[in-house]
Amino acid sequence: MTGGCITLVYCADKCSFTSMSFGVKAECRIAIAFKEPINLDIAVRDYFAPFNPFLSFCMKAR
Repeated sequence: MTGGCITLVYCADKCSFTSMSFGVKAECRIAIAFKEPINLDIAVRDYFAPFNPFLSFCMKAR
C-alpha cells in the first residue's frame, strides 16, 4: 500500500441567532491524500470501500 493520510473533518458553525431560536450549519468531509500517484481502482478498493459501513451509519443517523 502507498502511504498517505486520511482525515475525517467535522465542522459546525452558528449560521443564525435570534432571541427565540438559533441555527447550526454542520459539514462532514473525508480528505484522503496519497504520497504518490495511485491507480483509481486500487484507491477505491483499498481506501474508499472500507469507509462504506461508517458512511452508511453516519447518513442514517442524520
